[in-house]
Amino acid sequence: MTEESYSITEVANMLELPQHVLRMWESQFPTIEPVRSRNGRRAYTVETIDSIRAVQKLLHDDGLDISTARKRLAGAPAPIATQSGASVASTVNVEALRGVLAAIETASAALAKR
Repeated sequence: MTEESYSITEVANMLELPQHVLRMWESQFPTIEPVRSRNGRRAYTVETIDSIRAVQKLLHDDGLDISTARKRLAGAPAPIATQSGASVASTVNVEALRGVLAAIETASAALAKR
């Protein structure tokens, strides 16, 4: 392998996750696919570690369940909870929201100059 890679032990220590969690996430998230060495050991690339970090954020920091996190990573609208606790599909276009935010910031800056 020419690209730098890390063992499951190194990745588990780096991300403060048990090894069995990494192995389970491999079965649940297609973006987490370590390459295998000739002897069958997992070798995690930087890109794979970035995918694991994304999953870790969605599950641990954002509190999503595995199914919702998988959908979010795949780019599909993922259900979000409403104040009543009911789930609705999120169809928000992130780029559109960024455009709205930019317009608000521009307007705010213009008003601050007055």
